[in-house]
Amino acid sequence: MFEDWFPLKRSQGRLCAYDFLTNAGYGQESNRIWRSPFKETKRRRAMVVKIIRQEGLEDEFFSTVWPDGTEKHRMKRMDKFEAHYDGDPDLQRFLGR
Repeated sequence: MFEDWFPLKRSQGRLCAYDFLTNAGYGQESNRIWRSPFKETKRRRAMVVKIIRQEGLEDEFFSTVWPDGTEKHRMKRMDKFEAHYDGDPDLQRFLGR
């Protein structure tokens, strides 16, 4: 069985999205998202996805953070998160992307 969502927080020693962003050189953005006033994980994941996609980090992200499931499934989920981000002006203002 695969994970339907990618982990935001470290779980069972697995690398999480926040760690991934930090390791990829986006520690400031990772910290801002983690400390953001947006408590809904969907909104936080949407911000993470926006950075990953804009910076072309999908392959590395899938292999290190979200290896479960098919690429088609993961891309479909990423599309939904990105659409959520694109439709939320509060997130766009907060992240500035």
